Amino acid sequence: DPGLKSETWRVEVRRPRFEHPRLSAKWFKIRPEKELPGYRYTIWIDGGIVLSTASFADTVLSALNGSGLAFFKHPVRENIFDEAEASKTLPKYAALPLIEQVEHYRNRGYPGTNGLFAAGVIVRDNSKRALRSFGRRWMRENLRWTYQDQLSLPYVLWRSGITPGTIPYDLWDNPLFSLREHNSEL
Repeated sequence: DPGLKSETWRVEVRRPRFEHPRLSAKWFKIRPEKELPGYRYTIWIDGGIVLSTASFADTVLSALNGSGLAFFKHPVRENIFDEAEASKTLPKYAALPLIEQVEHYRNRGYPGTNGLFAAGVIVRDNSKRALRSFGRRWMRENLRWTYQDQLSLPYVLWRSGITPGTIPYDLWDNPLFSLREHNSEL
């Protein structure tokens, strides 16, 4: 949105990378080191998040571990197989091969027991070399299968040998932000 203004943030307008707006958003979400190469740390914040404290960045950055990544745990489900079943009922994922995707991961040896993350907030130390490879793999899965990135995230973490830090709050009830509806029609 070239007209977007902020009194807090420096707005940088970028051209979409893909025709589908959800895939274009994934590029910025998954490959921040490509778009913001001068920044060691980046924090992805989904459009439905309204920050409620000035300490948000410090708090989520403190969740980083040696992997250089941190996420919230998923507030409801614990594995990609249950997430795929829940996601297939949502209009924004209609006609996407969600079940085929997670079955492919199962057939590749993915155990499905290493948790599920909510990728609405992603804290990242871009100086970690392993995260560049991780980002390429994660983007490739989104392009190959679906833009439901929470399905491919645990699989790519597992394949990459990365155990992220966990932001120590509940996604839906925390002092850092509130959630509001955002455009889910895209």
